[in-house]
Amino acid sequence: MSTLRFAGLAVATMIVAMSFVSPSDAATTRIKASGTVISVSPNTIQMKDPKNGNMTLNLPTDRNIVVVTGKMKPSQLQAGMLLKIKGPLVGTELTSLNEIYLIRPFDKQPLAVYTEDPAAALIIGKVVTLKDGKLTVNANKKITVPLPETTPVLIETADYSIAVAGDPIEALVYKSDNGKLSPKEIKIKRIVNPEDAAEEKKPKKPPKAGNEPPPKEPAADKPAEDKKPKEPAKPKEAKPKEPVPLKPIKGTLK
Repeated sequence: MSTLRFAGLAVATMIVAMSFVSPSDAATTRIKASGTVISVSPNTIQMKDPKNGNMTLNLPTDRNIVVVTGKMKPSQLQAGMLLKIKGPLVGTELTSLNEIYLIRPFDKQPLAVYTEDPAAALIIGKVVTLKDGKLTVNANKKITVPLPETTPVLIETADYSIAVAGDPIEALVYKSDNGKLSPKEIKIKRIVNPEDAAEEKKPKKPPKAGNEPPPKEPAADKPAEDKKPKEPAKPKEAKPKEPVPLKPIKGTLK
């Protein structure tokens, strides 16, 4: 009797457990998506994959799964962005720039200036202003950094809000039988000019018919001129030397 009761309890337990299985726990398909960003918004990234079509990725709110790398123009910096900067520091001004990164804003990331080596001071600061090639950051004190528009800002961040349409994106996604997408890992590469990258990928169009320059006609071969062989030079005839007249000998022969 006790055995039957235990078996019945086990079956009941299985039925109850199955009733609590969430849709996300159903059979899933692993997808490696690769394409370009369509748009980004809080907790959502839309991407276009040539193979899988358009995909809307809803991001988890309890953990970060996005990594953004690449480059951006200084003019794309916004107030409050967190930067890691290195360079020789004199007073409150960097005399030159060794490196500059847009980094992930950690909750406990201290704003500070580390000057163990003044020739390569490390600055963790937030963007205040950028004007006339001069960047001002707040690192618990204002630091001025030379930053011309031609110097790209490198990116190592989780802030996907800086991504724009056309940026390359790769995503590891699990798709359930009911069509729900659960992204596990997303990598975005920020490029300086998405429109420039798109132009480079476009195949070059051949010139339209009728616009081709006329082909150059090959130079006509000139008939070889009949050249007469040069006659050998005649040897010069040696002129006979005139005899020298003998002078009479003075005196009497004995």
